[in-house]
Amino acid sequence: MFGYNGCDSKQVYQECQYSWLCHLSDLTPCTLSDMGKLDPNSPQAPRFQIADDIVAAIRAGEYAPGDALPSYKALAAEYDVAIGTAQSAVAVLRERAIVVTRHGAGSSVHPDLDPKKLPDSVAQHVAVPTTDLAEVLKLLNEINERLKVVEANSRSN
Repeated sequence: MFGYNGCDSKQVYQECQYSWLCHLSDLTPCTLSDMGKLDPNSPQAPRFQIADDIVAAIRAGEYAPGDALPSYKALAAEYDVAIGTAQSAVAVLRERAIVVTRHGAGSSVHPDLDPKKLPDSVAQHVAVPTTDLAEVLKLLNEINERLKVVEANSRSN
């Protein structure tokens, strides 16, 4: 992303006495702080960067359990991303039981969340309840037993 004298194009437009185009020769690379909170050089997808920022804000006490999060539109504007990317970031947090979303009410920090137990990075941590894993194992064992019966029947024919 480029801007006039290191600032973003919106700021240039607001501060420039002339047309933004009159300063094209003065374009210089923006710094990360000028570009918002996303790191364009990060191997981590924007949705995970945004989710990690929200987790850091929860850990820092900016959002307490039960507090409402900004709307998708506000998150998209804050991070200069599409609304779909903001929705994906909140979905990542919802999948990890960090936030809850209610239709018409928006998203909020999970009321039973202990901020001290939050992972450093949501991209690396996927919480899977033990009961779900036990159910998957049970189903796999049932499939294995059925497969043995099918194989035994096919050998006898």
